[in-house]
Amino acid sequence: MWSPHHEGINMERALAEQMVGEILAMGESLNRLNDLIEVHVTEGAVKMQFKRALGEAMGSGAVLLLPIVGLHPDLDPDK
Repeated sequence: MWSPHHEGINMERALAEQMVGEILAMGESLNRLNDLIEVHVTEGAVKMQFKRALGEAMGSGAVLLLPIVGLHPDLDPDK
């Protein structure tokens, strides 16, 4: 498990801010994709495959945020 307290781990604030912005933009794109799936994919099994993949992608975004907010807690978008 990654920890921000590992020796030698450092991330400049400007890079952290840029990365958080990109991760949040990715989340917005995934939300729009979810909306498209909801409206246009009617076959249940296919829709579930899309939803599962979307859930994994959204979860990956949260995992990407962990080391950043570990180093810069004030950049946590949930706060």
